[in-house]
Amino acid sequence: MRKRLNLEPTNTCNRHCAYCADKKIRKQGFMDLDLAEKILKQFKELDDLRLFVSGEPLLHPRIVDLVRLGKMYSKTVTINTNCDALKMKLSRELCESGLDKLVFSYHYPYPLSNIESFLKINKGKVWTELLWIIPKPEELPTKEKVLSWFNGLSSVEVRRPHNWAKRRSIKGSDTGVSYNNGSCWFPNEFVTVLWDGRVVPCCNDLNGEWIIGDMKKDKLSVIEKRLDKICDRMMKKEIIPELCSGCERYI
Repeated sequence: MRKRLNLEPTNTCNRHCAYCADKKIRKQGFMDLDLAEKILKQFKELDDLRLFVSGEPLLHPRIVDLVRLGKMYSKTVTINTNCDALKMKLSRELCESGLDKLVFSYHYPYPLSNIESFLKINKGKVWTELLWIIPKPEELPTKEKVLSWFNGLSSVEVRRPHNWAKRRSIKGSDTGVSYNNGSCWFPNEFVTVLWDGRVVPCCNDLNGEWIIGDMKKDKLSVIEKRLDKICDRMMKKEIIPELCSGCERYI
């Protein structure tokens, strides 16, 4: 049984980043807490619960309750946010919710004030990472330099946008790194569930283009068998264009 779960609180987002792979073709909505609990109960023990796939998770009206629920079933709970909804009240609630890790997905030139405010409130309770996404690789500052700008930040990652599902559409994003002819560890380690309960084999399938099940009616054991078949194809170096075409890992 897989020990890591991507659970999508919502695919609604307040931004329209030019390099986002989400084509906005899915119906927008918010995960029901009863559905979330039904999904979580099927896992014997989770090492890692990530409350984000597409969209901005902090827009979920009960995101704090979702974190608390997640902590009942998983060793760690992580949220990745663009920070726009990270106001003072929500910051305080998240700091007391049991949240383990908060990743600030910062897209230049948006303001840093919400991040700075959270760090002042947090005082080390939640492990924090600044993921600074800069489209132009030549403008990437060093991690050490960015880390020195903040008081209370745990870690920094500075990078250009990923070309997941939009290969070579982002200038300067092609790393030229081979990932072993399409083999990938995502389907082998993660179960990824969208806000409406449908399951995709990869957390980068933001548009739900390959649905392999529905947690509202399918048992986890059935979903895992379908993921295992995909992993078997990868182990055999079999090309999987219906899943991997357009991804920078698929070279």
